[in-house]
Amino acid sequence: MELHGGTISASSEGRNKGSTFTVRLHTVKAIAPVAENGAGFTAERVHPLRPMRVLIVEDHVDTAEQFARLLQRAGHEVICAANIKQAQMYALVTPDPHRACAFDILISDVDLPDGSGRDLMKNLAQRYPIRGIAVSGHGTKEDVDNSIAAGFSHHMTKPVDWTALQRAIQQIAQESATAESKAERPSKTTAS
Repeated sequence: MELHGGTISASSEGRNKGSTFTVRLHTVKAIAPVAENGAGFTAERVHPLRPMRVLIVEDHVDTAEQFARLLQRAGHEVICAANIKQAQMYALVTPDPHRACAFDILISDVDLPDGSGRDLMKNLAQRYPIRGIAVSGHGTKEDVDNSIAAGFSHHMTKPVDWTALQRAIQQIAQESATAESKAERPSKTTAS
C-alpha cells in the first residue's frame, strides 16, 4: 500500500508465527557533514553565523516539535510556546542580564488560539530587538504584506520548506551580526 509517498507492508511466516508490519515514510534528507575548510557544503545545509535563540509559537504540537527538532539539530537554542500569553512570558525570561529579550528570532503561526501572531510580533518588536518569521496556511500577497507590515522579516506558507526556513534564519543571523558589528565599532573622529 502506498501512502504519503511511503509504503506499508505486512508479512507472516504462517499461522501462529506472528506478523511483521513495515512502514516506510520519506523524511528530511540527511545533512552532509561539512569539513572545516568548507568542503562538502551543499545547498541542503545552511550554516548560521552563530547559534540563534529561537522562540517557536505554534499551537499544533506536532508541528512545533518538528520545528524544534530540526532547529536544534542545526545548532539553535529553541523554546516552544503554544499561545501568545506563553510566548510573551518566555520573551521576558532571559538568563543573560545584558539582553532585553531572551530570543533572537520569533517563528510564529499567524493564527493562534488567543490572538494573532502578527499582534505578538508587533508587541515584541516594539520592546525588543527581535526578528521574526511568520508561518501560515495562507500565502496570498495580502497575507505576506500583512506579516511584513507587522514586523516579520519573512512569511512562509505551510507546509514550510525546511531549506527555505534555514535560508531565512541565515539571512536574519547575517543581518544581526552586521548590525552588532556596526554597533560595536568605535566612531571615527577627525582632528580639526
